[in-house]
Amino acid sequence: MMVELFIFDLDGTLASSKMPMSADMTSLLARLLQVRKVAVISGGKFELLKMQVMNELEKVDANLSNLHILPVSGMQYYTYDADKGTSQMHVWKALYKKSLTASQEFQAIAALLEVAADLNFLDVPSCGSRIEDRGGQITFSTLEQDAPVQDKEQWDPTGEKQRELAVRVRRHLPDLEVRPGGCTSVDITQIGMNKAYGIRQLCASTGVELDRLFYVGDKFNDEGNDYPILQLGIDYLEVSSLDDTKAFLENTLEKL
Repeated sequence: MMVELFIFDLDGTLASSKMPMSADMTSLLARLLQVRKVAVISGGKFELLKMQVMNELEKVDANLSNLHILPVSGMQYYTYDADKGTSQMHVWKALYKKSLTASQEFQAIAALLEVAADLNFLDVPSCGSRIEDRGGQITFSTLEQDAPVQDKEQWDPTGEKQRELAVRVRRHLPDLEVRPGGCTSVDITQIGMNKAYGIRQLCASTGVELDRLFYVGDKFNDEGNDYPILQLGIDYLEVSSLDDTKAFLENTLEKL
């Protein structure tokens, strides 16, 4: 079956945590956008995806009309407004934005702080805020969002600390979904509001059937934020590095 739409995770798949895509990754993705629809889905907020992905693609005049952006694990969905965008100003419109209630946000933050304190994570030096309201998602990062990637990797190289935090916070929040997010973060959303939800909305918007999708990500274990993808039964590739993604793109482009 021919793939009509390729979907990519962001951190660890297309780019390093909180960093823009490299020039060679941008070039490969731009080439794919010329011939296929492409979606990027991430736990990050819209502004972060704009910096990491869209700004880089705009520099090479990529076909943005084929690009679909799903921030905060699919709780939001943006497409390029070709009628309003110009070479000087690129306009992205939101198809929807889901949100947590004020009570859910309060409970999520309280649970995160309590468990992080029990695990002594709050004693880890941090130069910024550890908790971020991304609009529909509360995210906790032990080393704060903008900490250097190498510091995050050194603090939790196996992801064990991140998973422990998620497991323990989940016990406090049975009515919310709690999953490890990026390099060291934990994301909290409404139950069922995960990447699988976002991809179903993507299919509804584009008219592309599930069996015409292909997903590329790096965290498919049962605590990873790509795990919900498995329930959709779509074809996927698990990568362990950005080089794996580049190799996949190169091989795919040769066949298209």
